Amino acid sequence: MESITPPTAAGNTRKGPRAYVLLFYILLSVFVTNMIAMTCWIIRLKRDCDYYENKSDSFNTTLSEIRSTVYSDDIDPTDYDPWTSTNHSDDSTSSITYRVDAKSGDIFTFDYTTDTERYSDELQIYTSLDDDDTGTLYRKISGLGQSGTINYRIPRSGHLTVRCVYHKDGSISDGADLVRVYNVRYQPTKVGAIISVLDDCPYYITY
Repeated sequence: MESITPPTAAGNTRKGPRAYVLLFYILLSVFVTNMIAMTCWIIRLKRDCDYYENKSDSFNTTLSEIRSTVYSDDIDPTDYDPWTSTNHSDDSTSSITYRVDAKSGDIFTFDYTTDTERYSDELQIYTSLDDDDTGTLYRKISGLGQSGTINYRIPRSGHLTVRCVYHKDGSISDGADLVRVYNVRYQPTKVGAIISVLDDCPYYITY
């Protein structure tokens, strides 16, 4: 009968405990990673909750101010100085410039009179919303005994410049050779007031 030789000590390596230790560290690493991710998620969730809570409070305040604006009876206007042209010589001009931080929907208004040569000596009105003193020609008015009212509705919010120019050409003179601008007023409207409320809101509100 053959005898069975037991394995030597070198050949009897025990791998079981090492595998369990490796598995333990793997599970521990997954657990720690998940805990870190969960902590970050909770912190972000709390931050978002605080943000939207503040945004909700601000939005409710904004809505309250809008309701107050809509149901208000009057919105106070801003008055500006009148102006009378000063030039009488040929090929000359005189002018005045009005500036205001304007809101879309508001109105810049004034009355005018002209006593000039028709189609030649003109009251020229220029407007701009881009900090440009030159502006774009809005209207020309001339003639003897002409009068009326300009109501310029602001097309968008911006720095409004209104420039009134009396230009006298080099041809014949007629009348008193002067123009007058008076009852100059920036009149906020409820639309403009609401836009102003929205602009003051500390959070982004699309309108």
